[in-house]
Amino acid sequence: MKHLSYLASKLLIITFLASVFYSCGSESEILPDDPNIKDDNEEVVDPNELNDEDIVISENEIFNQVQFQKSFEQSFELREQFAFNYKHTVKDGKITNSAQNKKLHGKFGENLVNYNHSYDENGVIISSEKSDVENEDFLLTLYYTYDEVGYIKSITRKIDGVFRDRHVHEYNEKGQLVSVKFHHTEGLEDAAEVYNLKYDDQNNIIEYKMVSNFNGNERTEIITYEYINNLIYKQNKEDQTTTYNFDNENRLTSVIIDNHDSESDYEYRYSYDNTVMLYSSYFKGQISLTEEYHNVFANEVARILFTYNDDKTALEYAKKFIHGENNKTKYIELYGGDPENLVLEGKTEIISYVVGTSAVEEEKIYSKEDTLLYIINYEYDKDNINKKISTEVTNAEGNPLELSDITEEWVLLLIKY
Repeated sequence: MKHLSYLASKLLIITFLASVFYSCGSESEILPDDPNIKDDNEEVVDPNELNDEDIVISENEIFNQVQFQKSFEQSFELREQFAFNYKHTVKDGKITNSAQNKKLHGKFGENLVNYNHSYDENGVIISSEKSDVENEDFLLTLYYTYDEVGYIKSITRKIDGVFRDRHVHEYNEKGQLVSVKFHHTEGLEDAAEVYNLKYDDQNNIIEYKMVSNFNGNERTEIITYEYINNLIYKQNKEDQTTTYNFDNENRLTSVIIDNHDSESDYEYRYSYDNTVMLYSSYFKGQISLTEEYHNVFANEVARILFTYNDDKTALEYAKKFIHGENNKTKYIELYGGDPENLVLEGKTEIISYVVGTSAVEEEKIYSKEDTLLYIINYEYDKDNINKKISTEVTNAEGNPLELSDITEEWVLLLIKY
């Protein structure tokens, strides 16, 4: 599938100004050069258009903005390149930032991941720093080398200050990425993976093949792809078929996963309006999760997690997570009833988190009528934030209680969070 890029291409109008001469006596005097007057032979360059000049790095390595963009857009999400496109920020002919978008979700998938590019003194992009709105837990920096055409030859990844792995790329005569060799660098020197890609006449990937070799254990995975009007339709693996459906704006409406085993079929559904995208997950026909997104795919505002009994015949309860500042959960509401008719039991308000973590420090429990019932404070092992070492409970009046004093089952389900 052709990748989209953002290249504003309005041409500036070239204005030719005649040189101005003033006579003084019998001689002609030329005024000092006016920086605002363009020479007739001077080319005016659109600062938003990529510079297509080659910068020689070494005998077998050059850098070129256009070739960088082309190869950069092929470097990620090899299994699902059909789901992404890119928007580039260009200044003075140079790419300064590249945004990765989940194009199958329209505007809700925009600016999911951003790469800010760094240049050396010769104008070569030497690295990119990744910011991911869905996963901000680590710092990822990419370092590049280039081939004799100007395509990205290798990418070395540095995660939280440690070099982790290296990807070596090969391209065909059309500039399509056809092979990636992936080498681990952190204690896994003998481990390697090779990815091979095949294309149709429309530049869509029609086959992905991965061969991994770790300590002599080889594994192969092959995925084939089918398209309708250059839009993904089916993804086929040996034991699984995934079917994609779209609305008339080419936005994803459902993903159906058939594991060739009636015990484990999944379906994911999407619906859209001007401000909200709703996502629902189903397992064997039973809804298991809904999520509500505003603005971008990663900006999750609310999600409902459904929990069923052991044989999946009845809903035990559902939890609705509502986000506040910094995209952290602010409220959790607990519901009974059934998936089509949820009944509120009560809720908790997250008052504070342990700084720099997702561990709840204090929460308040309210009835469905919004009456404050309990205040709960947690203390954690300073060496293991996942381990609680104490829980203090008070009632609305501030009187201390034991956990065993809480008799409402829905409250106990909430504070297990």
